[in-house]
Amino acid sequence: MVYPAESSKSPKSLMRMLSAEGNPQARNLCEMLACLQKIEGTVLEVHAAAAA
Repeated sequence: MVYPAESSKSPKSLMRMLSAEGNPQARNLCEMLACLQKIEGTVLEVHAAAAA
């Protein structure tokens, strides 16, 4: 998969963010997910569920 140039993040920044030692901010993860959803034509849905 190729992350498009329309991202505001450099490839090096993305590799650091997604590494095992990375600590990405929610804003950055949401930007990445929005871009990937646009590329793939999908929609991520999150639903809450009661704890078991």
